[in-house]
Amino acid sequence: MIGSTSIPKRRTDGRGGAALMVAIVAVAIVTLLMVAIGRSLVAQKRQLRRAEQAEQARLLAESALRRAVARLAVVPQYDGEIWQLVSDELVGRDAAEVAIRMVGRDAASGAAAIEVTADYPPDAERRIRVARELTLPRPLFGAE
Repeated sequence: MIGSTSIPKRRTDGRGGAALMVAIVAVAIVTLLMVAIGRSLVAQKRQLRRAEQAEQARLLAESALRRAVARLAVVPQYDGEIWQLVSDELVGRDAAEVAIRMVGRDAASGAAAIEVTADYPPDAERRIRVARELTLPRPLFGAE
């Protein structure tokens, strides 16, 4: 026969199907690994964010103690305040609220106790709360 074309024979030994199954299993394993890595990265990011918030709350509490000492030096009758900070005033993206309270004063010695509570961010669901206390054993400048 002139001009006839031959039709290639198909494999009948089953190796083509086995290779496809191996490829599908390999893709499935790689996909599962990528999902596990992605979940791990999300969890690490969340943990890092909480650690950052805890450090910010600690720094706010320390700053509030310094703020109270400075105010007491100028105004001996200072009783405290609610110090509200907007996100633009902080490094992070959240606002903060710090309560400063005078919890004890000894008129005879001039000693005073300051208690601060820093909430960062202030909403209850995500809040980190840090409390600090400082006792000043003697009157500050200007206080008698």
